[in-house]
Amino acid sequence: MREFLYPESVAVMGVSPSEDNLGRNAARNLLDMGYKGRIYLVGRGGKDLFGLPIYSSIADVPGHVDLVNILTPAHTLPGILKEWGERGTRAAVLITAGFTEYGEERRGLEQEVLETARRYGMRLIGPNCQGVINTDNGLCLPFVPYNRDSIKKGRVAIISQSGSVAVMLGYLMSDEPMGVSKFLSIGNKLDLKEADLLPLLFEDEQTDVICVYMEGIDQGRELMEVARRGPKPVLVYKGNVTQASARIARSHTAALASDAAVTEAALRQANMVRIDRLAKFVSYTKALLLPPMKGNNLVVMSTFGGQAVVSADMASAYGFDLPPVPDLVLEAIARSQRANVVKLGNPMDLGDVFEPEAYVAAIDAVVPLPEVDGVVLVLPYAPGSGYGTITTKPMIRHIRELSARLNKPVALSFMSHPAVLRLLQEEENLPYFVSPEDAIEALAVSRDYWRKRSLPPEEPLQLEVDREEVESLLGKIDGRAPTLDAGRILQAYGIRVAPMSLCRTPDEAVEAARRLGFPVALKVESPDISHKSDVGGVVVGLNDEGEVRGGYRSVIESSSRKSPGARLDGVLVQSMAQGREVILGARQDESFGPVVMFGLGGIHVEVLKDVAFRVAPITPREGGEMVREIKARAILEGVRGQPPADMLFLADCLVRLAQLVTDFPQITEIDVNPLMVFPQGEGGVAVDVRMVVGGPG
Repeated sequence: MREFLYPESVAVMGVSPSEDNLGRNAARNLLDMGYKGRIYLVGRGGKDLFGLPIYSSIADVPGHVDLVNILTPAHTLPGILKEWGERGTRAAVLITAGFTEYGEERRGLEQEVLETARRYGMRLIGPNCQGVINTDNGLCLPFVPYNRDSIKKGRVAIISQSGSVAVMLGYLMSDEPMGVSKFLSIGNKLDLKEADLLPLLFEDEQTDVICVYMEGIDQGRELMEVARRGPKPVLVYKGNVTQASARIARSHTAALASDAAVTEAALRQANMVRIDRLAKFVSYTKALLLPPMKGNNLVVMSTFGGQAVVSADMASAYGFDLPPVPDLVLEAIARSQRANVVKLGNPMDLGDVFEPEAYVAAIDAVVPLPEVDGVVLVLPYAPGSGYGTITTKPMIRHIRELSARLNKPVALSFMSHPAVLRLLQEEENLPYFVSPEDAIEALAVSRDYWRKRSLPPEEPLQLEVDREEVESLLGKIDGRAPTLDAGRILQAYGIRVAPMSLCRTPDEAVEAARRLGFPVALKVESPDISHKSDVGGVVVGLNDEGEVRGGYRSVIESSSRKSPGARLDGVLVQSMAQGREVILGARQDESFGPVVMFGLGGIHVEVLKDVAFRVAPITPREGGEMVREIKARAILEGVRGQPPADMLFLADCLVRLAQLVTDFPQITEIDVNPLMVFPQGEGGVAVDVRMVVGGPG
């Protein structure tokens, strides 16, 4: 694997002296970027190029080749890989296009390429990609012309499924002080995928932050595990999230579990940073290359009152605390300044103070405070004017050194013309933020990343469950599970279900109601009706035998009328339960496997779409995070005199449901809706369960 980044010899296949030859560009890149290893060119139509011989066949290449870069037509790849494999080459970059990106009929050719590589123990990047760049040793394989000015050496690695996005990110990072350490454009991901390449970059001493663009996730769970163990921040933009699933969803969970929602949850769970706009790669990377934002206390210092107000609003929006600065510190700052218009507080409006010494005194006083975790400093910069006297280069260097020494971030934002700032950035190799809002948002990303990194590992619960009971019940189910069986499956995993009885006549319903105790609820039981309330198949709060008889007839008649042709297996009579309604759900995701959902229950879930997802299995901590994550959590925390709901019980139920669908992946969809949660310490009970086994049926 390391030969993809540090080969001692490289062969470029498909080279000719023609000006429009793509292999020619790849060869030129290796020379312009200063690659010091051996370079072999293979192709037709010429004897030499850039002072290097062009070999007419692989057999003519005189030495061992660690890495081959292939830019020949797609149909030639199996034969080419066979020849290189027989020579002992074990790494190949397939720039070549013309595979499944053109249509599924090319799937067979892709498979032939992969099988050939595996026969010789060869690993592949691509096909249909831009290839690899390593600014540490000058390796540069793309067919787009590059030089040391266009791709600058730095601390940021790029993995991208899209070649054009990889190129754009490379330019963006090179236009900023961050620069590029490694560049991996992986195209169709026929062999090596993100989960395979991240460990290389985690071990790379030149890389501090990794940026990933992906359109499809083939190894979702493996990617999560690799990223979770990794020592470096991983920023991810997931494209192609708007395509609707062709699979028919019969549960709320499956309907709401879009690619975007599940991907968002999976990335958060693995502590990867989700990017929703490509430009945010730049600002978030700037913050993550600063010392870590280890807490929630932020100080904002600005020479502009308006910027101070805007910054305070932004800090509040991102959950930062703006702690008061101690009076002694404020007095020391005031004594060092000649102006009297300074508003000393947090945000700190420094008014018309223009002396660099005053800013240095302010920074020196504030940054070391133990209650301060980070600082945003907004300064003017206009050389040749009064403002220009503030932002001197020695002051900038002092701030940067202080930040590094105390291991606290100081995010700089300058008010100036972009051309002037660009010159300052180039002279000082200085990352700055376009606005204080960008700085605060980026520091929030740093805070959230490092906060999660600092959490101690959580041991998984050893649940007492009855697997044999579940195996027995699932062995009899194909498609929609009968509600009674679904309830028994839940109870086998420790999730309490309200007692119920299936009845086929009004008399049976009355007898069941007597046995369970009034009041009761009645629900139609049908494998063909997913949402009972939509067809009038639910009545609740029945207090005597007459109401039960009438309710039975009403449920059957309404369900028959509104869902003609549906098979009606009878009516479930169930004990009533009072509590706040929530939904627990799960489904099997194509990329990530079992996924669990939590939200408010009843009809709220599809109307509000206020839900939280996690990839199963989950820990109690993650279950608690799901409960607190929904916007309507205040309803569970208690409003208008209501006691708080039993949040620990909900977290435990989510852990148990996640373990159930992990242990039994044949459960493809499940809704526990509603689950009635009681006040804190009193638990709760599931009152309806919808489960699909083996497919949507």
